[in-house]
Amino acid sequence: PLSKLYSIELSHELSLNNGTNDQVTYSYNPLTGKYDYLVDTLSNNFDQRITINKPSVKFSYGGKKVKFNFGSGFGLTNFNFTDRTFKKDYERNFTNFFPSAGFTYTYKSNHSLRFNYNGNTTQPTLNQLQPLRDNNDIFNQYIGNPDLEPSFSNNFNLSHNGYNFLKDIWTYQSVNIRTISNSITNNRVIDAGSGKTTTKPVNTNGNISVSFWGGLGFKLKKADLRLNFNPNVNYSKFADVINNQTSFARTLNTGMQVYISKSKDKKYDLSVSNDFSYNRNTTSQNNTVKQFNTNNTSFYGTVYYKKVWSLATDYNFFVRQKTEDFQDNLTNSLWNARVQRTFKKDEFTAYVMVRDILNQNIGIERSFYSNTLSETRNERLKRYFMVGFTWNFKNKAAKATK
Repeated sequence: PLSKLYSIELSHELSLNNGTNDQVTYSYNPLTGKYDYLVDTLSNNFDQRITINKPSVKFSYGGKKVKFNFGSGFGLTNFNFTDRTFKKDYERNFTNFFPSAGFTYTYKSNHSLRFNYNGNTTQPTLNQLQPLRDNNDIFNQYIGNPDLEPSFSNNFNLSHNGYNFLKDIWTYQSVNIRTISNSITNNRVIDAGSGKTTTKPVNTNGNISVSFWGGLGFKLKKADLRLNFNPNVNYSKFADVINNQTSFARTLNTGMQVYISKSKDKKYDLSVSNDFSYNRNTTSQNNTVKQFNTNNTSFYGTVYYKKVWSLATDYNFFVRQKTEDFQDNLTNSLWNARVQRTFKKDEFTAYVMVRDILNQNIGIERSFYSNTLSETRNERLKRYFMVGFTWNFKNKAAKATK
């Protein structure tokens, strides 16, 4: 502490990273009739030593409405690599900064605005650094790059949240931005004649991701309904390297979720929601646009009878837009139901349930990565019935006497 409001933090961090990777490949030796002939182009004994000294300093202020802190670490990094096979040394030194800052403004009760920033580095791995060609799969070979530099990312977050107790209204908004310099990206060189792909990690620049998530919830007192609205936006720009040419893939995901619920203790619990999303991907490599929509409408309901009997059901209707790549029917419904009876103040529960009444349970996931759109379909357990019994353990220990 420097005073009642100010403080300072000093620290030092030492990191030692040592690794050895001795890979040996043999081929057939006609003189001995054995696989004992050393293939020097596919063999390598490689040592890695990375030393990081990281002194840092941070100042903090803690007022009633305003709190903030700022500071930085200084990373003094020494890369020392030894290629014992070819008797070659790689030694490099880097000075990296690890800045951080935070700011909080509580402008009134249960309402605050926050900003946070931090920067950090990511070191390349031993396999990424070792200059050895991996020959396990002749059509997909990987070779390390000892000239790789550490990547550095800047992370920004701005958020706001508030809750009005009297009106029962809450809000939340958050914006996140991340930029990466010297990002480690795989360069894939594809031989059109043989189909062979050789992959080598390289440093690239231009990667960025931006995301927004928000929420608004309130209660309609006359109708006794609770409503929630949750918009979201995610954008990313990713550098991809193919045949030594850098291109950028841009992916956009947006969505809106609406949720309505109504409940009364031991009488009923009802809710309806709708979750819509739009997905789009473009790449500068071939100027193609991939896009599709998805929507999930769901209902959940529980009705109680004499507080101990209940009937619960939930229903989900999934709609996935067809694309040029995926033309199959992607619409399905999932409907479940359950009847249960509780005993002894909810300590014991007996139930009968049926899952996937319509026998349409399928698993479909789509994702964009770089310039690739993939769809994964999983086989899932479909319609089945179950009879069950549960026991809710309670603490029955006698109360301690004074």
